[in-house]
Amino acid sequence: MVYGTPLTVPGEFLPNTKSDPDVKRYLAELRDNIGQLRPVLMSIHGTLRSSVPNDLHTANFVFVRRDTRQRPLQSPYNGLYQIIHPGDKTFQLLIDGRQDSLH
Repeated sequence: MVYGTPLTVPGEFLPNTKSDPDVKRYLAELRDNIGQLRPVLMSIHGTLRSSVPNDLHTANFVFVRRDTRQRPLQSPYNGLYQIIHPGDKTFQLLIDGRQDSLH
């Protein structure tokens, strides 16, 4: 819209096209294209890969990581805990004088 020109209705901004699109052909092509689509394999977010260092099975003491929100300058690890019994997936630790299982 320019000063001094007559007002224009939004429908008048675009030129009026008189050509009729072939709706049936368009719908047929659309159906064919949609029919050829195949589902995409979903990624599995629930499986966690863990790696255990080889030295962990021979270590006598470990630090345990905290998975909580931390304040500035706060260590992300707790203690220096003694390993009582190492396992494949769980470890028996001596935490504050009591035996605790850690996964």
